Amino acid sequence: MKPNLSQFDPSRAVEGLSDDDLVTEAKAALDILDFELFRVAWRNWHGMEPDDRWLEPAFVTYLFKRFVPGYVRHFTRQVLAEAAAGRLEPADFGVASGAREGPVPDLRDSFAATSMACVLAITLVIVL
Repeated sequence: MKPNLSQFDPSRAVEGLSDDDLVTEAKAALDILDFELFRVAWRNWHGMEPDDRWLEPAFVTYLFKRFVPGYVRHFTRQVLAEAAAGRLEPADFGVASGAREGPVPDLRDSFAATSMACVLAITLVIVL
């Protein structure tokens, strides 16, 4: 039986977690959404703000194939290690308080609109 990962539990060991579970635990610990986790991980790895055009291909691959890029995997392990040690400060990673209520993606952007339409179409095909 798979554990409930809706709330972060710092007593859980990082070892043995799948990459997808690492993402789930880290975003819960930081109280941010998946895409924001990818953004913060990119900034932490590369030392600069990402352009959404750089993140979207990796994020879409994660959504559909559950493939977690190395920079995200590394970042999630850092976050969970800090949390397990009781030292997690989201601000140290550049995560603002209340980041979960961040901006809604601009669907006028052609890639975002196309991606959203594809997800909706696939969902409808699966459900029907």
